[in-house]
Amino acid sequence: MSDFQQHALAKLRLHEQAFVDHDARLLVERFFDGDAVFEFQGFPGLRGADALGGFFANVVTTSIVTIDLLEARGSGDRGWTLVDYHVLPDDAATPGWTSRTLFSWVLRSGDWRADAGIGHVVDAEPGHGAG
Repeated sequence: MSDFQQHALAKLRLHEQAFVDHDARLLVERFFDGDAVFEFQGFPGLRGADALGGFFANVVTTSIVTIDLLEARGSGDRGWTLVDYHVLPDDAATPGWTSRTLFSWVLRSGDWRADAGIGHVVDAEPGHGAG
């Protein structure tokens, strides 16, 4: 596993942990770059820490997220990851879903940050909540 792949995987685990801890600050302060762009099917486009923080403050308290790393490539101070992003709502009556998400990464002061993400739903799981 390359150095970039190891760093990217650690950041994806941090993203998951933000949902376990119900802590959107982890995402804003340690996962996303300050001016990151996030476009996700069915949700409003987001840009910057304030927009991301406001959005994730709501969703980290109502779902659990797990992420499967499918591909990771990096060179110099840029990289990208392709992931399956699984969302399981706490409410068992609310359908879960999986999106295929591409994150763009930038290395800033020795720390990899997602500066863009775009995702689309690839699988819906009717009635599958985290319980």
